[in-house]
Amino acid sequence: MQTRVEKVYTLEIEGKPVLTFEAQNLQEAQSLTREAWLRDDLQELKSQGAALWDGKARLSVRLADSAEAGRYERESKTLPQDPDEMAIVYLIELY
Repeated sequence: MQTRVEKVYTLEIEGKPVLTFEAQNLQEAQSLTREAWLRDDLQELKSQGAALWDGKARLSVRLADSAEAGRYERESKTLPQDPDEMAIVYLIELY
């Protein structure tokens, strides 16, 4: 049985790190940017009174740096453990 090895990735909006998540590889991570549910969330969620994403700005994914990965590891442990849900840790304050 082969175990699934995941890495932590960061989603950026116009070069600004917004959230982290785990994926098996870069291709899988990049596919997240095309998910309608995430695109909807990014347009609905707000930080400093503005939507995180205007629906037009460039979304990109890269490997998380060590600080981002560490934050993901710490904060994802506090999230409800639902095997059907993807753990997402936002790097910016939502309000």
